[in-house]
Amino acid sequence: MHCIFVTLKTSEPIPMKHISSLLILSVSLSCSALAQSTFSDIHSLLQTRCSGNGCHNGSTATFDVTQSEADLYTELMGDPVNPTALAKGNKLIMPGYPTKSFMLRKIAHGLSDVLELEQPQEGLDMPTGGAALEDHEVELFRQWIIFGAPETGEVVDTALVNTYYREGGIDDTYADHEPPAAGEGFQMYMGRIFVPPLTEYEYYMKFDPEIADGIEVTKIETYLAEETHHFVIYSFNPGAETVYEDGMRNAYDLGAQDSHADIKNPIATGPGLWNYELPEGTAYYWPANTVFDMNIHIKNSNPDSIMSTDLYMNVYTQDAGTTDQYMQISLFPVLDISIPHNNQETVFTEVANSPNATKTWKIWNLYTHTHKYGTMYNAYVRNPDGTKGDMIYDGDYSYELGFDAGFYRNGPEVTFRYFPDNELFEIDPRVGMIHEAGFTNTDGPDPVLWGLTSDEEMMVLGVQYIEGSELTGIEEVAPIEGLRIYPNPSSDRFSLSFNLLEDAALSISVVDILGKQVAEVYSGRNVSGMFSQNFDASDIGLTSGIYSMNITVDGATVSQKLIVTE
Repeated sequence: MHCIFVTLKTSEPIPMKHISSLLILSVSLSCSALAQSTFSDIHSLLQTRCSGNGCHNGSTATFDVTQSEADLYTELMGDPVNPTALAKGNKLIMPGYPTKSFMLRKIAHGLSDVLELEQPQEGLDMPTGGAALEDHEVELFRQWIIFGAPETGEVVDTALVNTYYREGGIDDTYADHEPPAAGEGFQMYMGRIFVPPLTEYEYYMKFDPEIADGIEVTKIETYLAEETHHFVIYSFNPGAETVYEDGMRNAYDLGAQDSHADIKNPIATGPGLWNYELPEGTAYYWPANTVFDMNIHIKNSNPDSIMSTDLYMNVYTQDAGTTDQYMQISLFPVLDISIPHNNQETVFTEVANSPNATKTWKIWNLYTHTHKYGTMYNAYVRNPDGTKGDMIYDGDYSYELGFDAGFYRNGPEVTFRYFPDNELFEIDPRVGMIHEAGFTNTDGPDPVLWGLTSDEEMMVLGVQYIEGSELTGIEEVAPIEGLRIYPNPSSDRFSLSFNLLEDAALSISVVDILGKQVAEVYSGRNVSGMFSQNFDASDIGLTSGIYSMNITVDGATVSQKLIVTE
């Protein structure tokens, strides 16, 4: 970082204490104004460490690190000369993908197994004939790439990284794990991530595994650090990923980079080793060119030490067409929870159903999610008259260990219920289930609302299932799927999205709790495919309250609750 030192001129003597204050202020402001970008630090480091001994200084035909920042940045985004690295799809630097950034791999010197060079095809570690870069210097490169490798802006907390490597910290990374054998799958890796003391972070990160042809996934293993709150992998709606940046995105400051309206099919795991081995004869289906949004939430509860963490995800595959029993995923979030700060349990009871379903659901697993205020979570079969039937999920019971724990394990410790392969639990999803969660707000604020952090709350029922037999007596249903309104609730701006399954006349309206139409959002004829529409509550005359958004397709209507807050 460069600093400007200033000279103070005045006709009157200035007390020393004021001179000190002014100097500190002036230097601080000048340093701040001229703070280098992270790439400036990268540029300087390369010039210092990689241009000596005739290496990479422009004197030979080798890669020249002494060129201007702009020229060097352009060249770094290009292809490597090494044919093995090029065949792997590496770039010199690939924003968001450290393991596909050949220059990082060349200077890593064993910092991480996932960055190792293939010998002898990919050549020697660099610098050749000079001392290896320090670990914190290599990490600067990696962190810059993880956060999108921008040409401008400071995206890496260098003080945090340097302190960790020079003074130590908590190594909460998972042990290195081998990927699936060639032809049997692939590995997805995310890290490292550095978290200051008593801090929690949540990130999203776009990941393209370059699926050339559709594949079937029979098993997923995740290896996560113990301080992980959750990890979720979502698939983007086809083509929607293009508007989202490469690299990690801060979940607490997403703005236009909030992907919730464009993602689906969440697969959620938690700390330690998790294994999704699907029932025999079933698989997840991932079409060609599927791109994912990975979401990790981690918390460093230590009051003194920096924590470093990462994750591995192994995906085991088979050829498409091996099975026709594809595992489906549905989430039922309750976004309008409001938990008063009264130290008493507040219980919410909600319906989880799919009115447009045409086949039964044969449920493989059920799971729930709350944060720290969650005290109970149960799920029941819903009777045709709307009442509770048999309990099919007891949050107090440990399905993993086979006994009643006597309390609900919230957060990452939640229990998952799996039904045996030959006894999948079959329901009519049009009638669905009832799920019920309790919360006790002991610490405030008043009230606690839905939110991403562990000091806010969530209420979510998750279901994984395969489709069973055809349902009878089905009324005409709207040919749409994946209906989503986000955020919901919201004080102003909403995003509506769904997949229109066929060309049709489409109208979208809002009705109040008395059934009176209060706004028309859209009307027209549309071709099949993804439909999305943003709207502001104030622009269409909605005040705070509960509404129903009706989507009518060729005369058939599906509705979803819409909540406008003050």
